[in-house]
Amino acid sequence: MAIKSFIRMPPPGPIMHPPHPSSSCSTISFPRRAFMSFGLSLGFTLFTDGQFQDAQALVEDDGVGLVNGQLRSCEGGTPCVSTSAFRSPSRFMPPWSYLNSKESAFVDLLKTLERMGAKIVETDDDRYVYATMSSPGGTENDVDDLEFLFVGNQVCFRSRSRKSIPDPPFCWWPGCINGPRNRQRMEALRDELGWIPMETDEEKKGKLNFSVPVLFTNTETEADIIVQQHGDKSFEDGS
Repeated sequence: MAIKSFIRMPPPGPIMHPPHPSSSCSTISFPRRAFMSFGLSLGFTLFTDGQFQDAQALVEDDGVGLVNGQLRSCEGGTPCVSTSAFRSPSRFMPPWSYLNSKESAFVDLLKTLERMGAKIVETDDDRYVYATMSSPGGTENDVDDLEFLFVGNQVCFRSRSRKSIPDPPFCWWPGCINGPRNRQRMEALRDELGWIPMETDEEKKGKLNFSVPVLFTNTETEADIIVQQHGDKSFEDGS
């Protein structure tokens, strides 16, 4: 005897990929005049002329630096995560928010990066940080570029490896690291700082829900446990 469960939920909405956060982290490749006009019409936080020129000066030939006052997305085939990678769900991460002042948050970020073994290469007006770290799983010559940009009360970021290093195979034992290392390290940094990932617009409206059939082959007690975990469901007996 098997117990078949159907989770009754609203039909799914359209799949959007990836969700846009309520932030100014995305790269907008407009000419300067068009960018400023566009930003004013939408109420974006914009930089002054001096700040814009400073931001442009930070752009380097190796793909590190700001474009139109914002962090780049993830280009090429090397491992990378970015708050600007809206067109690549596997490389997108939402920006972070902090509770203390911007000045304190900036100092906390620098101290935490150094404590984790990063080398601070450049800072700019308590709003931009460029650091390097050894790539997880690589040699001391394998380097990752880490960038952070403070925009209002949120922190945009980008972590890119200069060289592709294969992720380890799937494993279960303690200490084994699965999945993209750049993402895991940024999550570890965020947790160390005690900062919070910002919700996307879609998350604020509610997660996408859909009906999923679940088959239980043992006792009704197991089904009761699932009901407690997932809420109301209707159960249908079947052989």
